[in-house]
Amino acid sequence: MARPRAAEPPSCWSLKLFKRRFRIEVAEGYISQVKLRCDKGYLYFAFDPKLRYTVDDKYGVCMMELLGAPGAKFTLFQFRGTAADERQSAIPSPQPPSMMIC
Repeated sequence: MARPRAAEPPSCWSLKLFKRRFRIEVAEGYISQVKLRCDKGYLYFAFDPKLRYTVDDKYGVCMMELLGAPGAKFTLFQFRGTAADERQSAIPSPQPPSMMIC
């Protein structure tokens, strides 16, 4: 007889943003929420894979936390704004040196 299992809590990933603009491509699983903990503010919002995000300079340096499915695989792109910057700025996941699993 199978026992009911409690749903697993979402996993999270965090890293320091090096550029003010970013987008995320999810290859497996999902990302549900983005949290930005900045020197001058705290922002959180539902993740939309169709969007490119821009963090206003007024927030200062930011750490980004992503909440999502355990084992989700994604690529984070940080860029200045041009297509060339975006292509050259891919950070694959999970766990590159600048990313840690919470």
